[in-house]
Amino acid sequence: RTQKRRMASGTKGVVSVSDSYKVGKEEEKKESFIERNTIGITAIVLFLTIFFVSYLKDEFPHFDPLTGKRSFLNILFTSKGWLWVFALHLVSGMYTFQSKGPTAGTVRAFTNSLILSAGWWLTIFFIDTITSFFHCSDPTYLTVSQCERNGLEWDGLNISGHAFLLTYSIIVLQSITKSVKEEKSSGFQLLVFWSSRILTAIYYLILLITCLYYHTWHDKVLGGLLGIMSWYIFGVL
Repeated sequence: RTQKRRMASGTKGVVSVSDSYKVGKEEEKKESFIERNTIGITAIVLFLTIFFVSYLKDEFPHFDPLTGKRSFLNILFTSKGWLWVFALHLVSGMYTFQSKGPTAGTVRAFTNSLILSAGWWLTIFFIDTITSFFHCSDPTYLTVSQCERNGLEWDGLNISGHAFLLTYSIIVLQSITKSVKEEKSSGFQLLVFWSSRILTAIYYLILLITCLYYHTWHDKVLGGLLGIMSWYIFGVL
């Protein structure tokens, strides 16, 4: 009887270890799935944010130091938005490709950053071209900024350049974070990693401000979609 009890106890122990092993494997799979699809998940979260938060436009009062067009966030980060991302992407790429040698690694990193910059510029050009087909309620004013500055309304599409830039930039920053995370840890890596994280948080805050206070719903949704599509065309293909 004692032997049978021991065998039963041993069998239970084996089953328990096996079950815990399976659970561990399942958790590993879940984690690896999330890690593998971080950029895709980021794109979905950004689109859903724009889609739903934009419905709350004009529901909250402006706090000009933070939400105004002349706020420090808009001047320091949005107007120079791509400059920060380009610099961080270039530095990160130079580190990632250093195994190919200093010259080859720098060229590869610079080329990748230029391709993404071309995507940014071409999409902005596309947005400006589409906008030019429409006009101000007073035809005397030819641009959106002139129209709005004089308290008038723009008749037609005015695709949000902010929504595009911020969506595109956040996805690129997420790719930087992912690539740095996959490398071995170092002081330089940590600097790039946390710089990317902090910039992502700032850009997400500005995106929320854009959704809550500026543009129409469809202008922001189109801007966000262009950001995701541009990343896929210039960052993936």
